[in-house]
Formats: sequence, structure tokens, C-alpha cells
Amino acid sequence: MMCFGRFIFGFSCGVLICTTPKAIDETVPSNLVDKGFGTSTNIIINLSFMLVAVLSLGMPDSEDALSKDWYWMIIFGSQIPLQVTAILLHAFVYKEEPIDFNIRIGNK
Repeated sequence: MMCFGRFIFGFSCGVLICTTPKAIDETVPSNLVDKGFGTSTNIIINLSFMLVAVLSLGMPDSEDALSKDWYWMIIFGSQIPLQVTAILLHAFVYKEEPIDFNIRIGNK
């Protein structure tokens, strides 16, 4: 089951890394791209990978300890507060899509 979870996690990370720059290119006006939209996404993705790498230092080395330890749940669960925050921000604060917002304020 853990191998399947790692496969899905790796696939989704790969899709995210490949599609985010294209989505930014299509939705953010070109005059705003230089203000951090292009780099901030990659910085956050790389910091997240670094966080997982640092958290993985606490994993036990032996196979017996791995079968009894639940530390891997901390690694996978560390993203939950960030995901809940993102969902709440999109639901209550940032309700508009970038394209709708830019059309409303006159950016084309």
C-alpha cells in the first residue's frame, strides 16, 4: 500500500512541477510575472521537497523498526495543515480565478 501511495505522490508532484509554469504563463499577466509569480512557486515546491528530505532523516534504518514505527505518517501528514490552509483560503479569501479577476480589473 505504501508503494502505491508513493507512486501517486510522485506522479502528482511531477504533474505539479510540469503544469504550474504553464498555468502561470496562461493566467498571470506578463507585467506581473516579474513580481515573484514565476519564482515563488518553484521556491515553495523546492522548500517542500527539502522539508520532506529533512523529515526523512528520522526514519528508522532497520526493516523491523520500519514495520513497527509510524514516523512515515508524520512525513505524509506534515502537508495536511498547509493543504487545509490552501483550501480555506481558496474557499473564503481568494474566491476569484486569476482570469476572471484580471478581466474584472481590466488586465488583458
